[in-house]
Amino acid sequence: MKISTVEARVVGAGVLVASLAVFVMMIIGAGDAVLTFVGHPIPGGLELAELLMVLVVFLALPEAEARGRHITIDIVTSRLPKTLSRPLAILSSALSLLFYGAMMWQAWRLFAGSWEIREYTSGLVQFPVYPAKALFALGLSAVTAVCILNLVRISLKKAGSALPGL
Repeated sequence: MKISTVEARVVGAGVLVASLAVFVMMIIGAGDAVLTFVGHPIPGGLELAELLMVLVVFLALPEAEARGRHITIDIVTSRLPKTLSRPLAILSSALSLLFYGAMMWQAWRLFAGSWEIREYTSGLVQFPVYPAKALFALGLSAVTAVCILNLVRISLKKAGSALPGL
C-alpha cells in the first residue's frame, strides 16, 4: 500500500524512536546481566525497560497499520466472492478505527491523570511515567489517523482493484 510523504514521515519518526528504545533496552539488559553476574545490577534497569517497551510497541504500530502488515488470516475471505472484498475491507478498517480510537481516547485520559499527579515509578530509582504515557497516547493517535486514511483510501478505491490484506 502506498503511503503519503507526511504519513511516511510520521510513522518513520515513530519507528525511529521505537528502534532507539529497543537499542537502549538491549544495552540495559546486557549491561544488567553482566553487572548482576559480578554483583552490581543496574539500579532501575527493569523500570526503565518497562517504560521503553511501551514505546517500542505503540510507536511502531502506526507503521504496521500504514503498510497493512498486521497478521491476517484469509482462510475464509479467500473463499468469498471478490465482490465482498471491498465491503469487508471497509468493515475491517472501520473496526480498527473504532478500536484504536477508543484506545487513543483512554490513553490521553491516562496521560492527563499521570501528568496531573506527576507520576513516577516506584523503586530504587524513580523515573517519570508521564512522558512514556504521552508517547503511548501519541502513538495511538498516529495509528488512529492512519486508520482514518486507510478507511478513506479503501472507500475511494475503484471496485475490483486489489485491497490490502484481502
